[in-house]
Amino acid sequence: MKECTACHCMKDASEFSLDRGRLRSRCRRCAADAERARALANPEAVKAAARESYRRNAERACAYQRTYRSENRDKLRDYFRGYRQRRSDITSAAQLRWNASNPEKRRAHSRLWEAIRAGSVVQQSACEVCASTMRVEAHHDDYAKPLSVRWLCKVCHVAADRQRQQKEVA
Repeated sequence: MKECTACHCMKDASEFSLDRGRLRSRCRRCAADAERARALANPEAVKAAARESYRRNAERACAYQRTYRSENRDKLRDYFRGYRQRRSDITSAAQLRWNASNPEKRRAHSRLWEAIRAGSVVQQSACEVCASTMRVEAHHDDYAKPLSVRWLCKVCHVAADRQRQQKEVA
């Protein structure tokens, strides 16, 4: 048993976190309450600390996520498929909003998939840029030409979209 210095209650040792091998002075609940109060009092400082932490650890975090996604591909696919089914009201509304705000893109996507189903366009299995076979997608350089696409992996597709956006801004 140990006394919490914040709430002055006697609590089991399992209710205290360890810090360098020793029990902390505040119980987990009081520590969480104090952290919550600090975050509410200094939201900008908390955001700045989070940005700095991400900047310092971005490469490691991205590497971890890439590894996790590749090792748990089926698990994630099932989870997101189930999420879309459980929350079809939200996902359907988001899809309808996107369709309404992007009619030219929607038309190009529809025409492309109709051509793939008809057999007049063949879906490639490897990225044209890096030759990856992971998640190859159709990329439209010009949505006015719906059947003129480049087959890119997700990473190269995001990079191509980013380049196009930068050109549009410039």
